[in-house]
Amino acid sequence: MMKIVSFLATLVISLSLLGCAASGKKDADRPGVEMSSIATLSATVEAVDYEKRLVTLRGPEGNQVVVKVSEEARNLPQVEVGDTVEVEYYESVALFAQKPDGESSLDMKMSTARTPLGDKPGGGVSETITIKATVEAIDYETRMVVLRGPEGNTLTTKVDDQVKRFNEIKLGDEIVVQYTRAFAISVREP
Repeated sequence: MMKIVSFLATLVISLSLLGCAASGKKDADRPGVEMSSIATLSATVEAVDYEKRLVTLRGPEGNQVVVKVSEEARNLPQVEVGDTVEVEYYESVALFAQKPDGESSLDMKMSTARTPLGDKPGGGVSETITIKATVEAIDYETRMVVLRGPEGNTLTTKVDDQVKRFNEIKLGDEIVVQYTRAFAISVREP
């Protein structure tokens, strides 16, 4: 859990409170930002060892990789040489400031899905982590902010000079970071 909190704390530093940089709306609509990306990869099945649950994949540039398929992938017998494996990876970060509505918190949600038994393999995993930290100290002149996280830890960070509306952030405000990542895989005939 500390690795997740540390990762997201680092994320807050690297984003330098960009959530404070959006248009001039008032407190009810505090500014925020969302950044996301998606990567897609396709590979061709070159070989399948059903007993050892190993699949050899060839990428678009001819590179090969052998993947150990877990027991959770219940439809491995439907995979055949020549099939196409498609993988998508999605990642997003939303960051925004808000008036306080409670204690700092950490919330993690995960969901999974897989294709029905007998179909070509496929499925996905999605994870969303939301951290709410409280502004403990703020120095408008040096642009330094101290945030207190859900485990009582503090993070001191400098807010980038490009961030507009920094003066709207007040002691006691909450900075909310929502990090989502999703991974989907499907197999289809050529």
